[in-house]
Amino acid sequence: KNAAKWFQNNSMVANPAKFQLLFIGLNNINNISMTIEGKKVLASNSVKLLGVIIDKNLKFDKHIKDICNKARSKCFALSRIRNFLTLEKAILLYNAFILSNFSYCPLIWMFCSKSENNLINSTQKKGLRIVYKEPDKTLNQLLKIDGSPGIHLRNLRFLMIEVFKGLNKLNPQFMWNLFQV
Repeated sequence: KNAAKWFQNNSMVANPAKFQLLFIGLNNINNISMTIEGKKVLASNSVKLLGVIIDKNLKFDKHIKDICNKARSKCFALSRIRNFLTLEKAILLYNAFILSNFSYCPLIWMFCSKSENNLINSTQKKGLRIVYKEPDKTLNQLLKIDGSPGIHLRNLRFLMIEVFKGLNKLNPQFMWNLFQV
């Protein structure tokens, strides 16, 4: 009611069809609902907010599985056309279509469980194996060939840069150069 009233007071129109209800920490949410402007909103175990899936325990397991599934389907597509691409084009496609899946909001989901981290690593390994046509190499060997860090290390660097930016107001070009190292 407060949210609907706030929308009305600020000359905004709420869309109750897009409302989501999540009770954090509750296990038994069967038949729990709210009615907002005549529309019944059922509680769910997870919601998608701005492209990030969050569950009732504030874990991101479903989100990580979702982005890994998307990246793996793109790996499959890359594997079908890999023989027609130069190495440079394959690397470009890998970075743009596979690795980019792990670049959206990593500060939110990066401290995931070990099993989810293993899933991320196996997805990255699958993509790099396709790019370099090295089906028997380990992830560390492939990262060395590629000259890039693993996704978790990449996210940790991003976190450190964000903390550094928060502590030091620096010009954006300096920060860009720092991130490229």
